[in-house]
Amino acid sequence: MYEYLASRAPIFALVHKGTPEWRLLSESGHAYIAELDNPVEIRSTFERLISEFREGKLSISPNEHLLQRFSRRSVAERLAAIIKDVATYREPVAER
Repeated sequence: MYEYLASRAPIFALVHKGTPEWRLLSESGHAYIAELDNPVEIRSTFERLISEFREGKLSISPNEHLLQRFSRRSVAERLAAIIKDVATYREPVAER
């Protein structure tokens, strides 16, 4: 999912409402989302995507601030900080 988000291209997603995936995709600014178990909503969302595509009017506006949090550089920096914290951790000395 993160690679799709990074592409900033329209995403057609079928997920359960209220899940972390739903929230992330909703905040991304470039996803067409339908409830996984709702055929009527799936069809309507897909038809809207196709219609907007044909008209050249896709309603996408990628949330750059959100997407930056998941960039390879940002994730690598956070991982490096965690590794540094673990590598420099010192067990507290118990007082007697």
